[in-house]
Amino acid sequence: MRYVVAFATDNNYIQHFCVCLKSLLVNNKEINFEIYLLNEGITEENKENILKTIEGHNVLFKNISINKKLFENLNTGTAHLATSAYYRLAIPNMINADRVLYLDSDIIVTGKIKELFEIDFNDKYVLAIEEVGREYTELIKPILGMSPNAKYLNSGVLVINTKKWISDNILEKCINFARENPDKILYADQDCLNAIINTEWNVLPLRYNLQAGVLNKKVPLNIQNEINNRHIIHFTGAYPFKPWYYVCLNPYKNEYFKYLKMTPFKNYKPKPNYIDFIKFNYVLPTLSILKKYFSPKFIQIR
Repeated sequence: MRYVVAFATDNNYIQHFCVCLKSLLVNNKEINFEIYLLNEGITEENKENILKTIEGHNVLFKNISINKKLFENLNTGTAHLATSAYYRLAIPNMINADRVLYLDSDIIVTGKIKELFEIDFNDKYVLAIEEVGREYTELIKPILGMSPNAKYLNSGVLVINTKKWISDNILEKCINFARENPDKILYADQDCLNAIINTEWNVLPLRYNLQAGVLNKKVPLNIQNEINNRHIIHFTGAYPFKPWYYVCLNPYKNEYFKYLKMTPFKNYKPKPNYIDFIKFNYVLPTLSILKKYFSPKFIQIR
């Protein structure tokens, strides 16, 4: 069996890609991976950083240059997403493999992922995890023309059925949707993919894409079990939820620095931002408590 894993990023995210890659290799030493990186061109220095990251691991690495004009002027919907977010849509067309695991670069792999290569597709386009803990998902489904019973997937972890993807021209359909509906795009490729494949995907356990939306809050026991048995941590959201910032509200931010130390970027330290540290860790939580305490509903119950 081939274990093909693909990433798509640019020079600005190479540090995070290397950290993610190192975590994948360290925690799955028994697997001989084929690693593919789709990009619009990376520097020689970054190519060297990648080679240093995979040194000592039994892995085949291939750098794939993508024609960025294919995705030119596509709306990403949000400031923290670059056009490179769309590159994952071209993976089946550029990598010759029946099954490809795609991972975002703002991810840390903390457990075994072999199971992701063994689950049957059942003639679906992808295996993925639902976007969790975000209210906008139910609001955006009708905007994207999705079925009422459809689940909105998070595109940060995708197990792709490449043959079916290519057969039904998913890449072309997604690009066309993005070009024809720029006002409907809030989360780049993720919205396009949900609009096009709709209900034609199967759900994976949350442990394979643990998102920020279920953290720092009380959750049902089944969700808590997935958190406790996490295999992939996904640092979803913008600032202040990314671990490479001085202020990060994700409780698993230290996992990032654990693997960062194993890469050529081991000396990286976030630039101190004491004002935001006080704001997000003390001021806003206090205001939230006060707002709840002095709300009309709370007063009435009292």
